[in-house]
Amino acid sequence: MRALYRRYRSKSLDDIVGQEATVAALKRALESGKLHHAYLLSGARGTGKTSVARILAHMANDFTYELEATHPDIIEIDAASNTGVDNIRELIERAALAPTAGKYKIYIIDEVHMLSKSAFNALLKTLEEPPTSVIFILATTDPEKVPITIMSRVQHFKFGLADSTTVAKHLRMVAGREKILVADEALEFLAESSGGSFRDALSLLEQANAVAGGGGTISREALETAFGVPALSDISNLVEAFNVGDRDAISDILDNGIGNQKAFVEGLARHILKTPTANTLALLDDLINTLKAPAIDPLLQIRLVFLKRVMPQTLSSESSDITLSDTMSPSPVATGKPPYESPSLPPQHDVAFTRRHGEDASHSPAGHYAYGSAGRYASAVRESSATDLEDSPPERTAATGDF
Repeated sequence: MRALYRRYRSKSLDDIVGQEATVAALKRALESGKLHHAYLLSGARGTGKTSVARILAHMANDFTYELEATHPDIIEIDAASNTGVDNIRELIERAALAPTAGKYKIYIIDEVHMLSKSAFNALLKTLEEPPTSVIFILATTDPEKVPITIMSRVQHFKFGLADSTTVAKHLRMVAGREKILVADEALEFLAESSGGSFRDALSLLEQANAVAGGGGTISREALETAFGVPALSDISNLVEAFNVGDRDAISDILDNGIGNQKAFVEGLARHILKTPTANTLALLDDLINTLKAPAIDPLLQIRLVFLKRVMPQTLSSESSDITLSDTMSPSPVATGKPPYESPSLPPQHDVAFTRRHGEDASHSPAGHYAYGSAGRYASAVRESSATDLEDSPPERTAATGDF
């Protein structure tokens, strides 16, 4: 039995899902008879590039398209295994021959970016002066590697990844035809896991039916367990604990395990991007960068990143209650010390200053000098007059810039 993604491969442009603009443009070209001599279809895997190329080739020649059908006027080449200039020269020689039954001889070159530089140069000459009966349809997942000289001679159509709602709707249609019982939440999980690729989504649906089907309706919880993915509720609780700075809750959730590391980060990213904040985006960026080349156990690194990000939030909340009086040194009259010797500082003040200037600065003479500047001015004002602090703004000295 063929895999689901092969059984449900599109057979007409009307079957293509999620590429409405491209489909509409190609339909207009076919209806008007104004086909271009070369097309480039680019996009991620599983978005329909090869299907559209085959459908377009058959429609241009008025051939009936069947999935397993082959035709001498439609030649498919895998550039990943035919990268050399000799392969392209052979193609060019054959392109000079007239089509056998159709109006056009059509070459579909998949993963065209894999061609060598010399092969691209050989292909360029044919694209500059193509035979009237030849159409090239190039497909690639990496258009950045296609030379600009080639790009300037083709019509470029970009295939985007589908959104989760569109993928889930397509999966519901397939599940209904295949008599697969699956909950809407499970389909949403499969759609999110596919990353917008219909082929990957159908493969996941088939896998889900194999590991969790047969005993009733497939649930999201069953799929999360089968695929080793952290539960949506755990991710939600983890983000909530992070937002409120609950280190104990974060540790408890991580202690229960996160399953597959890649799936955990992807699930966390999807959850954060629904309602992003500056703190959660910074957390996500830190996680991704840290896990690119893990130096220790990934779970331990994830824990360290969370706690590192939570600590500044905790310190911020502790220092948020600092008042103006907390930032001023006591009066020299009260302490009996000279005006320029700053007394010991309250703990809250040490925390705030340390966060701004580093641990050593708060205990250095320079640090105490900085701390005491506001206090020195307040003391001088109290000794010289009874006016309020705000009624007598200080003058900045040229020597130090302090008040």
